[in-house]
Amino acid sequence: MNNARPNRPKNAKGEVKYHQGYYQLRNPEKYIGNPNSIVYRSGWERKFCAYCDINPNIVKWGSEVSTVPYIGPDGRSHNYHIDFYLEMPDPSGVNKKMLVEVKPSNECRPPKAPEKMTAKALESYEYSLKMYQKNLYKWQAAKQYAADRGMQFVIVNEQHLDKIK
Repeated sequence: MNNARPNRPKNAKGEVKYHQGYYQLRNPEKYIGNPNSIVYRSGWERKFCAYCDINPNIVKWGSEVSTVPYIGPDGRSHNYHIDFYLEMPDPSGVNKKMLVEVKPSNECRPPKAPEKMTAKALESYEYSLKMYQKNLYKWQAAKQYAADRGMQFVIVNEQHLDKIK
């Protein structure tokens, strides 16, 4: 399967902004979903795929297998495709189930206002504010969805991923 992704976002220099592709499983028996189409949308997501795949403490996992409906800041209904689902053994004998979102830490807090108020800086700031607000709505819905089903919702960022070998 080709790892190239069409229409990948590019920066001003025309360079690909995100490392995207298809993850190749080492332990397909652990994977929930189609093992031939595990898409990762960033290098961090790829690293998390590898972690789930080879970690013996993760007994089942899937990528974008959980969809949570939510009402966005626009007042309309949307669907949130959570990055990962995983199960880990619990001392109680029942697997601990988790929904995991992989997100850079700078997207998990309100954006800082630009120092120079240029049109482009303000446009970028406004976009970042909208994305942050949208994420808050999605994450609140995911927390409730997980709690209602005896699961936990967590956000993993680069500080967590840097600890993974």
